[in-house]
Amino acid sequence: MKLFLDQAEVPLSNRGLAYGDGFFETMRFNQGVCSLINYHMARMCNTAHRLGYSFSKNDAVALSSALKEKIPKDSDQQIVKVTVTREAGGRGYRSIEGAESEVFVQCFPYQPSLSSKEIAAGVQVRVCDIKLAIQPALAGLKHLNRLENVIARNEWRDEKIFEGLLLDQNGLIVETTQSNIFFKVGERWLTPELNQAGVAGVMRGWLLDHEADLNQTFHVTTLSLDDLSKAQGCFICNSVLGVIPVQSILTSDEESVSFDTEAAFALSKQVNDLLV
Repeated sequence: MKLFLDQAEVPLSNRGLAYGDGFFETMRFNQGVCSLINYHMARMCNTAHRLGYSFSKNDAVALSSALKEKIPKDSDQQIVKVTVTREAGGRGYRSIEGAESEVFVQCFPYQPSLSSKEIAAGVQVRVCDIKLAIQPALAGLKHLNRLENVIARNEWRDEKIFEGLLLDQNGLIVETTQSNIFFKVGERWLTPELNQAGVAGVMRGWLLDHEADLNQTFHVTTLSLDDLSKAQGCFICNSVLGVIPVQSILTSDEESVSFDTEAAFALSKQVNDLLV
């Protein structure tokens, strides 16, 4: 592993820049600590294995140590982006044999996108026009090829709409442009299966692992827009935002589905208390 801390320039030969040959993590640090760092590192190792990268568990340990040294314990909240690309070289798309992983680290001050009042009220989501491609080989991975998300996020400019809901080619719900999504149906929170498309977020993974601690029941299943009318609540989540209640989903210019935000907001507070 070649580690670059706050690398200002990336060479034109970088395979991530040239081909999107890479993956990334976005972590939130609070006073030098990232509560989800083990989940981030586990996902990096899994992604590296699936894509054939030379990024081992030992590399993950070394990276974790470097990040802890870099982020002061008395610092304000920081967002750390870690981008991994394959070592430059090879002819065209073909990489060189035994290529090292190049790891680039960037740090930014954390800027909340929502106030406490806005979180309690819940956000609005719209259904995006673009449909995600089905590709099981890449499903679940946070790889650098994010053009579908870019196109989706540029479909609207209305500041009242916080997120966009993404469906796959078969009309099944996958995720939102930057988050995973859960729906409360009865006593269970349902979240889409991600074996055909989408990103398996670390916050989603943490929730699925901690349902006993949260006194909640989470279930992974297939969901479509027809299932929205059955849901009493809804939230989106990622490692930076945490859990954000959804007030409504616009399914068209004239139609929307509304949700009670009480249960999602209570869960949001539970998660914050456990992860702080």
